[in-house]
Amino acid sequence: MQLTANDIAAAADKVEFVVKSFATPAIKDPRDRRLESWRSSLTQVRSLLADTARVQIAMVGTTGAGKSTLLNAVLEHELLPTGVMEPCTAFVTTVTSHPQKVWKLEVSYLTRKDWESELEILADALRSETQEETGDDRGDANKLKRMAKAKLAAVFGLKKDEIPDGFDPRDRALPFPVERVLSRAEPEQLSFATFAELHTHIKSLVRGESLVWPLIEQVRATGPIPNLPAGLELVDLPGLNDPNRIRVETTRRFLSSAPHIWVVFNMKRGLTDDIHGILRERGLLRRLILSGNYSALALVGTHADDVDADNAESLGLSPEAGFSEIYSEYRRQVRTKAREQVSDLVSDMRQPGDNETTLHRLLEVTKGIPVIPTSARAFLRIKGVTKAKKDYGISEPSESGIPEVQQHLARVASEGGPTARLREARDRLGFLCDELEFFFRSPGSSASTAQRQQARAELDRALEAFAAAVKTVHAHAQSQYSGYREAFLQSLKTLVPEAKKGVSRSTDHWGGIHHMTLKAIVKRNGCFVSPSTGRDHDFNDDISSPLLNLLPVKWEHFFNDQIDRVVGDASTKLEAQSQALADQIAMILRFGKGADDGDTGAEHLKWFHSKMDFLRDKCREVLAKQIRERRGKLTGDVYNTAQGQMQPAYRDTKDESGTGMKARILSRVQSHAVHISSPLHESIESDLTKGLGEVWLQLEINLQRLFEEVRDKAQQIGANATTDLQSSPSAIAFPDAIRQLEEIKESSAFATNLTN
Repeated sequence: MQLTANDIAAAADKVEFVVKSFATPAIKDPRDRRLESWRSSLTQVRSLLADTARVQIAMVGTTGAGKSTLLNAVLEHELLPTGVMEPCTAFVTTVTSHPQKVWKLEVSYLTRKDWESELEILADALRSETQEETGDDRGDANKLKRMAKAKLAAVFGLKKDEIPDGFDPRDRALPFPVERVLSRAEPEQLSFATFAELHTHIKSLVRGESLVWPLIEQVRATGPIPNLPAGLELVDLPGLNDPNRIRVETTRRFLSSAPHIWVVFNMKRGLTDDIHGILRERGLLRRLILSGNYSALALVGTHADDVDADNAESLGLSPEAGFSEIYSEYRRQVRTKAREQVSDLVSDMRQPGDNETTLHRLLEVTKGIPVIPTSARAFLRIKGVTKAKKDYGISEPSESGIPEVQQHLARVASEGGPTARLREARDRLGFLCDELEFFFRSPGSSASTAQRQQARAELDRALEAFAAAVKTVHAHAQSQYSGYREAFLQSLKTLVPEAKKGVSRSTDHWGGIHHMTLKAIVKRNGCFVSPSTGRDHDFNDDISSPLLNLLPVKWEHFFNDQIDRVVGDASTKLEAQSQALADQIAMILRFGKGADDGDTGAEHLKWFHSKMDFLRDKCREVLAKQIRERRGKLTGDVYNTAQGQMQPAYRDTKDESGTGMKARILSRVQSHAVHISSPLHESIESDLTKGLGEVWLQLEINLQRLFEEVRDKAQQIGANATTDLQSSPSAIAFPDAIRQLEEIKESSAFATNLTN
């Protein structure tokens, strides 16, 4: 039977009844720290049960990589139309599962302001003169025009040949459906009784007859999808060559925040083209390492079935090898080569002065990256989801690789989704039940008044010694962190001169950009994906990357290895102090141990050590998450600082037109980029200095919380040992309280396995 939140919630209600009905009358003082602690524990349990946060898995790849078909296969529902969406029609699609039978769709559109900005660029593309252009320049201009005409034709309900080069969309009234979506203050909410109705509506959004497809930013689909574990959110991002600025920025946001990234690559194109292009040329691997999210990377290959039987010898097989053997070996070699390629990309990030141990650890991580070659089309055919008649040579679902992807999803859900929260809630509730049971079995009554007074004095001395030791641990952690931080900032200073030189080199290629693409870039604040080449032009990244490219290993060494050492050393010292405190508690417990007490004292100490291990692990888990978030923010701050300091140049050139336009734009943006290189890197250095101070603050808060929880638990055990509860009038009900706690621990909340 599967454990549910309702099971744990019901157990928590019973524990709360025990606290209110038995513990509170026994203690009498409502401000007693023990009561406060127990109420706090129940609040934590209920907060975990109420947490609806989803674990996101972002799927990224170039247009045509097969992301939509892959997603359909993983879900075993043909949710997304395939083969109909050009780069300019793609949008962010998120999919989640819920237990209700109804299917829901939430559609978010661009704002009117966003669309008006887009219209300016489309109008510029239509006004572009191509008669005097030759070769690639003319080709780029014509493709920009075709993209503009396709969007405008869709929005105004016209045919492409009805959009002349001089067409000015700002002088034409928008159709009512377009006005309606641009006027929306909130996303559109739709419900469907069946999956077929949902699928039909999504198709209508992306087919040619739709007026609003250029305006769609994001679609959220939710429904009863058994193959998608609860608490997961699959995010199908637009192809990395999507030319829409808003969707490009949305993609960047997901890639910065999603805890899991699937790079979907087309195996027909070869590993080098897709993986290298996404991870290196588009800076994704660098961004993942800087944000501390590289371990969440997975590579999913598509079109694994598209292997030629004549390739047997090139795979090292006999010419007579059958398709099954060829297919299996092809997938095996893809796994090996993909990991080797990622490893090579990490090695290429090595810079002088990098810590070799950190680099080696990063390389070791690449060996464990999941690489899953798949044939989504074959799987969909085998499962009968599609009516495709083509025989892909694959007869078993397991051979398609899709079940392996589904198993990967289940592991992600178990490690970080609702299941993980249920596990923590159950553990916290179990510790609380034990703590309350120890309270009701308090041995204090078997000790004399003098013994209890002596025990209290011993406890006070032990807690004072612990507090003093904690101060020493805290001071050492602060000094250790400060030393690491200063060393990192000093290494940053040595990198700045080289980074400044790199700004000039990284802007050289701007001169080779077509003039209309160049104008689209400055109008989009430095970021534009060319619809003609699929190339991602990002001036802000060009300016910030000379520094960021020097940082990955040094950044990882500081944020992972050195901060982990600070936390590890502090935890080890705290563990030693906790052991010393436990020894004192053992002595205190002996003062009240009666003839029939049995092993209560030993159980107290065993519980204490288990609780300390749990609190320490949770502290490190929370810290790791906070530091990951801080790393991501600091990385984004570097990019945002570059974008902010380039704004004057973008603002001055966005309205340029006529003869010599390209030369004037280039002169302004390139000279400004070089001019701001010194203040830019000084700002980055200042931001990092401030940000690293905030990292210590988070570290300090969590360590202090850990210290306080250890002290409080020790204090509670000591209070139980030195308080005469058994002679109070309420003690007569203690056996009933203990019985109820034992029943709670034997209930389904603790007896049922946590499964997905």
